[in-house]
Amino acid sequence: LRRAGPASAPHAARIEQVLDLVVMHEDKKYFKQGQKTLRKYIKGLVDVTIADNRSLPPSRWGDNGVISGDFLEACGVRQTPDESGVAFRIPSADCLARARKIIERYSAPAL
Repeated sequence: LRRAGPASAPHAARIEQVLDLVVMHEDKKYFKQGQKTLRKYIKGLVDVTIADNRSLPPSRWGDNGVISGDFLEACGVRQTPDESGVAFRIPSADCLARARKIIERYSAPAL
């Protein structure tokens, strides 16, 4: 759930059912785990994260996930941000709307 994002959309209803069972549970063990799960899910929905966190830019990786070319050539090479090919996953409007709905749903009973 930490990197939930848009990929969790088809499973949102099921995730929310599970959260309903554990977030406000009377048993401290389940309640605590439910709060952790809730926190990770919301964080996964709203965080800006790196889409691909491998050590080299995407141009250096082959289709099978293996480094193409000599790895030692790329070690220690400085690159500008434009050359590095870093891409970020920015939360979509749907992710933000789901996060807002979940926060509104669970923050009111806690207060």
